[in-house]
Amino acid sequence: MLIEDIRSRKETQLLEAIRSGRSIVRLTKENELTRKRMFFKDPNTGTASQEYTERTVTQFFESLYTPKVPLPFAITPSTEPILPFLREEISYAIQSLRIGHAAGDDKVKPDMLTTLSYADDVIIVAKNRVELRRMLTKVIHAAGRVGLEVHPRKSILLTSSATNREQITTRNPIIIDNLQFDFVESATYLGGKISLPLDHPDEIEHRIRLGWFAWSKLSYLLSSRLLPIKTRRRVFESCVTAAVLYGSEVWAMRASEKERLSVTQRKMERKMLGVTLKDRWRNERVRGITKLRDLIEEGLKRKARWALVRRMGRAVEPCHYGVDAIQ
Repeated sequence: MLIEDIRSRKETQLLEAIRSGRSIVRLTKENELTRKRMFFKDPNTGTASQEYTERTVTQFFESLYTPKVPLPFAITPSTEPILPFLREEISYAIQSLRIGHAAGDDKVKPDMLTTLSYADDVIIVAKNRVELRRMLTKVIHAAGRVGLEVHPRKSILLTSSATNREQITTRNPIIIDNLQFDFVESATYLGGKISLPLDHPDEIEHRIRLGWFAWSKLSYLLSSRLLPIKTRRRVFESCVTAAVLYGSEVWAMRASEKERLSVTQRKMERKMLGVTLKDRWRNERVRGITKLRDLIEEGLKRKARWALVRRMGRAVEPCHYGVDAIQ
């Protein structure tokens, strides 16, 4: 059944329901709301108007059922019956319009995340190639107006589409103003490795490598016998542990990843004490001397702490400004 045909039939049924009083009036009685609250105020007259409410709700559903790109084929009417608007559908439309969550002229809802910006690093989130190309074009032109350029080799594209034969075209490069942007399998953004779909084992391996890199830069301190173990423990917790557990709040660790972290930490602890496997020291004895916090337990604590923050509603507010705000 075609989207355009659904949209037109849905709009017709919605208007009939509103005019006959089956939607607004009865919905008001069922939800124990006043008629005044269910109608929107007409900006021209300043009073609640049913006609203005009809137009606004119709535009809302039009934004939901209108295709994002022109259909490449002719629209033919469908004969499949569709159900009339339910009370929940109309209530959702009115409440979404009232709190400002309806899509605008660009068909993008204001609470939908479209960009992430940190200094000169920008992430653009799009639903399809057409939308991504439009957003990239706006960024390139906006940067050019202030004397900046978007470097194609430093700009990479990720997609969650499969790489089968039917969808291989979604990974073709995007060319804008003679600039070619290529798709890659993974990328690093703000220290974290991003891939679509999300691959936590790959991210954990990446963090372990960075942990060993931090260890190598501080090995002369961590393995020094001149420093007390308490000082070396503070250096390890501040630098190595922080490097390994960066972003662990969103990890979904399996038993294999937990074992990998445990093995890595035990190796580092033995290097701190200058012992090898030939010395036959048990892991409990090594941990009793170093008194390091276990990486797995610390990672789970961070994840639980972040879950508590989300539950208490102290998370970052959603982005209400997309690429269309760049003028």
